[in-house]
Parts: sequence; structure tokens; C-alpha cells
Amino acid sequence: MTKIQKHTIDLRSPRTEALEAAEAELENLTAQTDTLKASALAGNLGAETLAAHTDRLNLATMRVDAARHAAEAELNNLPDRNTIADAIAELLDDPALTTTPIEEAISRLRQALADITTANETRNSAIATWVTRLRELGIPDTGLTVNGDEVHIQSAGPTGTTITIGGGRVSTIGSVAGHIRHTTQKHSDSAHMAIDPANLPSFDTRGRALGSTTAVRLLRDLGGHKAGTVLTTRTHALGVLAQMVHNDNAELIEGDIPAPSPHVLKRFGVDSRAQAAPEHITPRNANDGALVEAAVARAFQN
Repeated sequence: MTKIQKHTIDLRSPRTEALEAAEAELENLTAQTDTLKASALAGNLGAETLAAHTDRLNLATMRVDAARHAAEAELNNLPDRNTIADAIAELLDDPALTTTPIEEAISRLRQALADITTANETRNSAIATWVTRLRELGIPDTGLTVNGDEVHIQSAGPTGTTITIGGGRVSTIGSVAGHIRHTTQKHSDSAHMAIDPANLPSFDTRGRALGSTTAVRLLRDLGGHKAGTVLTTRTHALGVLAQMVHNDNAELIEGDIPAPSPHVLKRFGVDSRAQAAPEHITPRNANDGALVEAAVARAFQN
């Protein structure tokens, strides 16, 4: 069984998010307290303003206490952390979750489909050989009767040949595709797109959970996370973390990231200056020959 050396429990839920929101509100009000103190020293603070701020501060403190109690209770209701960690380790090692048996079965299926085609080709070839042998014996395609059974040869190539003897016959099978489809139809009816079985391993990537981890620390607030938050490849794609570092929004603190792409989108500045208004022919200047002539010349130049 895979051994997890260090057990850590971090629960993210609506309750923990409520705690973070309450703490942010309290932090903001606490910062305002310093501003109000400065106003008080300057004699610019009224009693009503102070009372309203104090009420909001007390309410925010109570919200933080209540939210923290709810979040801690939720975490404490979880089983022992060792029990949880052992269950995760068991999941990571459960052989029933691997896609290998499916991959091997599909490999056998492919071989079986190839065997069906090969068997049909071998049989068709044998029928063609019999046609050649019968004709070499001098047997005509029609007209010969042996022991009361008429022999009839109808040949239209290796996949369109029939040898009839009395009431029985043997015919080539042009293609086994229809027979294969009939056999597999009930298993493929729910298929809605072409899926490559080579992608089956992507349905079981448990090994990544214990592999190397890349971690970055945010240098500024980004994507709902505060500056200083550590993000890793356990929760974000490596390319996303790399872009954060390349854009100077984060610093690499563990692991490796790919180098910046050499293909950088080049941005061109836009001239937003006010442009001179074009001259238009209006009833007022319609009789101005120079303006009309210039307007016509511009029209035929564009």
C-alpha cells in the first residue's frame, strides 16, 4: 500500500468560504479604526460616526466567531485524519480501478476482428480454388448432373462466387463488416463520437497524486486568491501556473515550469486621436464646384 508520510487535512466548503469573507470584512473595519482614531485626534470625529463604526466592528467580530465555530465543527466532524489518509492511500493502490484490463480486452477484440477477416479471406480463397479445380476437371458451369444433383458454378471474382450442388450451395462472403456490426451493435448503440481507446489511460492517472508537485506563490491578488496564497499543480494546470510566473503575478517556490512560449502576440498601438471631419456635400455647398470635383475624385480613388 502506498504510504503517505505526512497527513494534512484541509477542508474547503461554503462554511470555510463564509469564514474567509467574514475575516476580510473584519480586517477592513479594523483598518478603518486607525483612520477614525486619526480623525478623533484631529477633532473631526462625531459620536454618531464612532457609534456606528463600533457597532459594525462588533457585529463583524461576532460573525467571524460564528463562522469560525461552524467551520471548525465541520472539520471536527470528519473521521480521524489517519483514517482518511489510509482510505486515500487504499484508493491510490486499488487494482480494480486500473484501465489495463479494458485496454487488454480491446487489444484482444482488435485481434479477434482481424481474425474474423482473415478467416473469411481464407474461406473465400478456398471456394475460388474449388472453382478452379472443378473447371480443370472439365466440369462446365452448368449442365452436369452427378448422382441426380446438378452442379452449377457461378463465379464473379473471389468475393462473388457460388457453387451449387442440387439443393445445397456454398457461397463466398463479400465482407464480414455487417456481421461484426450485428454482433457489436448493442455495445456501440450509445456511442456518440469517435473515441480512441489509446486515451483509456487518461481515465486513471492516480500516479500523479504522488508525483512531483510544482508550486507558486502569488505576488498580488489574482483570480479570487490573495497575494501570498500558494497554488500547486494539485489544483491548477501546470501551464496556468507557468503563465502566472511569466506574467510576474507569482513566483516559483517548488518544482519546474515550462519556458515562455516564443510565439508572443505583438500588440500595435491604436491611434485614438481625434480625426479631422471629412467634407460632405450638403445643400449649402452643393454649388461649390471645387468641393464637388474633389469629392468625386476621392470616390473614384477608393
